[in-house]
Amino acid sequence: MRRVMLFFGMMVLMSSFVSAILVFEYTDNDSTYPYRENNYIDQLGSNFSVNQSVIITNITVLMKEIGSPSGNLWISLQTCSGNDPSGTVIANSSVVDGSAIGTSAVTVNFPFSSGDILINTEYCMFLDGGTADASNYWRGHYGNDNEANPLFFSTNNGASWANDGTRQLVFAVHGRLEGDAAPIISNINCTSCNVPYGDTSSPYTTSDTTPTFKMDTDIDSICRIGDEDDSYSTMESFRNCSTTGAKNHTCSLMVFDELIYSTDYVYIVCASIDNSSLTNSTGTLQMNITDLDSNTTAAIDTGIAKSVISGATTYSSQKIYLRDINNNQVSATADRVVVDGSQRWIFNYALESESLLGLFNLTPAVYVLDMANISMSDIESQVSTLINSTDS
Repeated sequence: MRRVMLFFGMMVLMSSFVSAILVFEYTDNDSTYPYRENNYIDQLGSNFSVNQSVIITNITVLMKEIGSPSGNLWISLQTCSGNDPSGTVIANSSVVDGSAIGTSAVTVNFPFSSGDILINTEYCMFLDGGTADASNYWRGHYGNDNEANPLFFSTNNGASWANDGTRQLVFAVHGRLEGDAAPIISNINCTSCNVPYGDTSSPYTTSDTTPTFKMDTDIDSICRIGDEDDSYSTMESFRNCSTTGAKNHTCSLMVFDELIYSTDYVYIVCASIDNSSLTNSTGTLQMNITDLDSNTTAAIDTGIAKSVISGATTYSSQKIYLRDINNNQVSATADRVVVDGSQRWIFNYALESESLLGLFNLTPAVYVLDMANISMSDIESQVSTLINSTDS
């Protein structure tokens, strides 16, 4: 007996509550149909109807392995011409490892992340991909009920199709209501990491303290990026990523959120363009920030260059000896020492594993700026400010 269901329910999808629907389901299971046996049938599917606008999220198919086939499988979703695929692709699912399905019947899940909206019409879905032979292939389960939505197959990669009008694949189509869903974030890539290829896995390694990420959402969204795990509303609009209101996003950390530790963190949260209360987050994006020592000393140099004594003699990694009025001597090695006339400015930045130098001012001859846990822009500003306010 054919079972087609369309109903409303509630489920937890990522971080938000959204309406989810079972668009189509057929459950009768009478026997199995070969797929890729001796590479004869190379595409195998069925059609289904939709009676309202939904965003497709996944299609499940009941199937199993024979022997040990290999390669990736996916579902291709097309419009229909009669009962057969038209050749017009709506979307392709993510790939599934065909060798991991197993020899017992199992419901294989094929996720869709494209955010394509299905409207009130008929669609054709079919299995594609995989490497097989006469002894190693897959079988899709079917019901034998003389169906109105018959099983179809191709033996020439979709150049032509044949129908088996008495059978229907066991499969289900799942979706979400349009305008009532939090965005699903995918394809996260730190494009300022491992240039020009990027980095798609955490921890993301780069010397860029304001890294840039690219990602996709399945629906039109507005995304925001920050260095704290805040909500979408708390991040505020000045942290918006570019291409707001689209499905492809480029997000660069703002200068005032600049990363300052070798192990640091970035957060991106996206909201539906139709309802900003429907949000989803990337979670914690762990960063491995390299070259902090050279970056911080470069920021000191920039601050010096922007000051009123630009061009003054500057010494790097300079050993310093200071003695106070109680005859206590302190020595340390500073990142930079600037000499202008009878005045000296000592600058140092302590990384996570380092301590502050503990030096002191000898006004008006010597001024010390011992820094830690601040951004590159703050280093530049504090260095030039100290020089400009004390230069005589």
